[in-house]
Amino acid sequence: MVYVDNIFEWPNKKGNWCHMFADTRKELHLMAEALRVKRSWFHLGSSLKIPHYDLNEDQRLQAIELGSIPMSTKEILKTFMNTK
Repeated sequence: MVYVDNIFEWPNKKGNWCHMFADTRKELHLMAEALRVKRSWFHLGSSLKIPHYDLNEDQRLQAIELGSIPMSTKEILKTFMNTK
């Protein structure tokens, strides 16, 4: 499954953003391709330490339309930090 967290304002980027995570990297990259998200937006972890993509508001809505599950950032961190 693929998940998206809440939209938030990112100080270093223009606009509002969220993170997209998945149970597997394959699922994550396939959804990114469907959304036409640049592969260079893939993060292996950085401060979250969870592989993810950064999405803008429009991409988040598209991801949900394509089946991604919206979850709070807190829920996602709890889920992925406990299992990955």
